[in-house]
Amino acid sequence: MTEAPIGKLFFELIQIALHRREDFECPPSARQWPILYRLAVKQALVGVLYPAVERTLSLHPLQERRPQWLIDWVGSRMGIEHENERLNGRARDITELFTSLGVRSCVLKGQGVALLYPDPLLRQPGDIDLWVEGKRADTERLLRQRWKVGEEVYHHFDVEIYDDTETEIHVIPSWLYNPFANARMQRFYHQQAEHQFTHAAQRLAGDGACDAMGFNVPTLVFNLVFSLSHIWHHFFDEGVGFRQLMDYYYLLMHSTEEERVEAMKVLRSLNMAGFAGAVMFILERGFGLDEEHRLCPSDCWRGGILLEEIATGGNFGQYRSKGGASATEGPLRRGWRKTRRQLRFLRAFPCEVPWIPLWKCWHYLWRRHHGYHIH
Repeated sequence: MTEAPIGKLFFELIQIALHRREDFECPPSARQWPILYRLAVKQALVGVLYPAVERTLSLHPLQERRPQWLIDWVGSRMGIEHENERLNGRARDITELFTSLGVRSCVLKGQGVALLYPDPLLRQPGDIDLWVEGKRADTERLLRQRWKVGEEVYHHFDVEIYDDTETEIHVIPSWLYNPFANARMQRFYHQQAEHQFTHAAQRLAGDGACDAMGFNVPTLVFNLVFSLSHIWHHFFDEGVGFRQLMDYYYLLMHSTEEERVEAMKVLRSLNMAGFAGAVMFILERGFGLDEEHRLCPSDCWRGGILLEEIATGGNFGQYRSKGGASATEGPLRRGWRKTRRQLRFLRAFPCEVPWIPLWKCWHYLWRRHHGYHIH
């Protein structure tokens, strides 16, 4: 029996997990299941794809009773659930800490967007990103008085609040390399800030009621802009994976047409319409997103570029075998490596790429001016 291409099987597994299809056209062979597991690890989708694996195995039982890849998949899912419960608690604790200091906050990405998933505990978590209200100088002074501050960059500080949880304290949610587009982005964030710092997170309980999570999360319009900028930034930096694309899928599925229209208007003003089309291409072709929920028409050319980067590098580019990060490289070599990679995207994204080297030079001088450690 001829085996289906592994890439096709992986997208079908995603669509089964999203209830976009019931079964594979041609089920994976015993040889292909371990490969699918490794791909799920590479793309940080182990937890969210597990229910699809269960459904598939109920339709197509394995010859081998408990293969190692299935044991590993079950163990990974359990670990992800436990880590999500812990991070939900930490997000609440950190929010309460800042509230006690008179500072309002909002949890970006991770634990907030996970609440849009059918089972929030299956989304693979990362660190905690907390956007706090106030001026940069006031926030920095507050952080240094109380905690150990690590890396300091334009948009956030790495802060050791709890030794078991990586935490980034954001003074702005994100940025763009193009200074004119960035100015428009920061105006949008400023205009939206009040609503984000008062938008309480809730999780649907088993009885249909909603449980308060104890922290604030972004609204959908804000998240449709911010999350795309997060994908955009990681695409240009080290790389991005399907986990971030799945986050965006659920943002779109929960949004209204009015919210999508409003978000797309902002994204056009930020020169991000082409990248939005690239994301829609992958969500349409790979995830089965229907036309009704798309942000804009798919962009096949730019989508192909994005898909190649995701397939090559995996989550945050960690699996790129050529041209990836080296443990021994210094800041100059790292900067040159990233710049060479970014220049490949000049034709596709001409409004952003030419500004990247200039922004990096400015950022280096800005950090030196503020006395920040240059890594």
